[in-house]
Amino acid sequence: LQRAKGLLTQQERIRRSLVWDIGRQVLDAQTSAWISVGVVFKILMGAPAPLQVLALSDAARGMEKGGDEGYQEFKTAILNCFLFFCIEKLLQFSARVSMIHAEQSFTLRLQRRVYSKMLQQ
Repeated sequence: LQRAKGLLTQQERIRRSLVWDIGRQVLDAQTSAWISVGVVFKILMGAPAPLQVLALSDAARGMEKGGDEGYQEFKTAILNCFLFFCIEKLLQFSARVSMIHAEQSFTLRLQRRVYSKMLQQ
């Protein structure tokens, strides 16, 4: 039983090292950096949505007050909501651009490796 467990542990280490070797051959630092930037943008992309909801509730509260003060609060809340919407779309666009850049970098590196292997043969 102990020998079988040791063998399974050794096979798991070999499998992990193979996965890391393949990953290092295909992914370089630039591609990894672009993927990381894209993931950060994707995470940040979710932040403006709750703020938009708060801005809309502030707008409703401003409408409820009425008068000039209520109108000013309403106007400010709607402007904030629009700003949060724009920020969200900008983050979405940035995430897409960085992921596309990472994908192109990955594809070019993979193509170079495949072509070099073909030329070697």
